[in-house]
Amino acid sequence: MEGAITSFWVLLLVLILSSGFLHLETIKFGLCSDTYNVSCIAGERNALLNLKQGLTDPSGRLSSWTGENCCSWPGVRCRDQSGHVTKLKLRNLYSSSPDVDGTAYALGGEIHPSLLHLKYLRYLVIN
Repeated sequence: MEGAITSFWVLLLVLILSSGFLHLETIKFGLCSDTYNVSCIAGERNALLNLKQGLTDPSGRLSSWTGENCCSWPGVRCRDQSGHVTKLKLRNLYSSSPDVDGTAYALGGEIHPSLLHLKYLRYLVIN
């Protein structure tokens, strides 16, 4: 009897999905959130910390780059399953503001060669 009930629910799910009424993206199979709780790769975290050391940061936006999990740092995005850094987005939030001199908040300094260790990096914005 239990197998028949399970089969019924599986069949109902297949019918709903095939009807176009519900998409797979809507269903979260046993996950509590949209992201995996992975930590970044230690070598990539060190590369980001070396990058931070070489930059001047008058606005202090890199001051929150602390702790072991660089995937949770502002401006850093990682691949869900592997923890490899894929995106580095360090925008100057004041660069287009007519009321504030954006150059006073711009990152400066040298881009450390350790950035080359981020082999999965696909998107980079530093300004």
